[in-house]
Amino acid sequence: MSTDVAAVPSAARAALTTAVQRIRQGEVGSLPVIAGLVLIWAVFDILNPNFLTPGNLTNLAVQTADIGIVAVGIVLVLLLGEIDLSVGSVYGLGSAVM
Repeated sequence: MSTDVAAVPSAARAALTTAVQRIRQGEVGSLPVIAGLVLIWAVFDILNPNFLTPGNLTNLAVQTADIGIVAVGIVLVLLLGEIDLSVGSVYGLGSAVM
């Protein structure tokens, strides 16, 4: 009762071929972003063994929360095809006033 490795279903083979063709044509989607994030995490973890500790990840989340909120607002503007150059200055002024 052995399984023949060469007997791969044609549907799976076709899906794999299609995926490889899309990658060769440059349609990789969000794969470079995810690969870049993993690479950055790996480099920082090698340079500082305390980087991926729960305390440091909590600190990173707290420190980047305000920029994340501003980024969500800017994404809505960019989706409408507009450009708002005043966001950086308003963000800086708000930080100085607060």
